Amino acid sequence: VPDNPGIPVKVIVADHHVHAPISSNALNADGSLYVPLDPHAVSWSSQDVAPGTSRGTIILVGHINYGGAAGAFSDLADYRGGPIITLVLGDGRQMDYAVAAPPIEVNKNQLGPRREELFDQTHSYSAAGRPPSGRLLLLSCGGTFDNRTGHYEDNIFVFALPA
Repeated sequence: VPDNPGIPVKVIVADHHVHAPISSNALNADGSLYVPLDPHAVSWSSQDVAPGTSRGTIILVGHINYGGAAGAFSDLADYRGGPIITLVLGDGRQMDYAVAAPPIEVNKNQLGPRREELFDQTHSYSAAGRPPSGRLLLLSCGGTFDNRTGHYEDNIFVFALPA
């Protein structure tokens, strides 16, 4: 199957009442992922692979909460049992992904050694009997909130494969 990438404009996770707009954003100047200010919006890391490619990791970043409001990924740590994540692309296509494993929680101070594995942009992934594809990553903060820094101590990673 040839690559047919598209730009994601909305993410839907019906089981978790998510219908969030997606904005395309480059990495921040320091190389970190852009996180939208709006807790109800999600950011796609446009410097990484796009949905519809046969390799790599499509990275979507959103809040669990922000400014007292529940975020688009407010219950990301509860994505278990293969809920379907639908990406709506700018050209009207819809791509469905099924959560492939329980969420992974990693302390932000320990991300360094795992960065290449978690944000992989080179390997192909696929569910049994499916052609090679990119995988989808939903990413947010989690763990304990540090009032001193104003940030959560961990990141939550949810990986999904084409359904």
